[in-house]
Amino acid sequence: MKRSDTVFRILILILFLLWSGFFLFLTLQSGEQTAATGTGLSGWLRRTLRLSMDVNEIHLLLRSAAHIVFSFVESLLLTLTLCSFRYGKQTFRISLVLSCLIAAAMELIKLPIPGRHFSAFETLLNMASGAAGVLLVLLLLKRRRR
Repeated sequence: MKRSDTVFRILILILFLLWSGFFLFLTLQSGEQTAATGTGLSGWLRRTLRLSMDVNEIHLLLRSAAHIVFSFVESLLLTLTLCSFRYGKQTFRISLVLSCLIAAAMELIKLPIPGRHFSAFETLLNMASGAAGVLLVLLLLKRRRR
């Protein structure tokens, strides 16, 4: 194994772990904390981009976008990590299953947190975004091999 392969494996694993930790940190915040963060960011976007939308409408859009982005990047980094450790043909199946489990877990762990709730829609959104991340890595690697 080349030294550059080892460095890449370690780097992608660290990125995956950091992203997962950040994702978990945000998921474990109370409803009050997420509302304050989201409303503040929504207000800033409204002022900066001079949007005519209400702050609450922007906040709802941001929440959906956050689910899409976080799950997509999570599964993309997970898939790259598994690929770097060469799990063979099962890599993408394993990555897809793990991405779906992470998506469900990130919603389920909200249940005991004050002001947070489980959402089947958000779980499906996370799973679809995760599947898209896995698919992107698969397509890019297939294209690269040609």
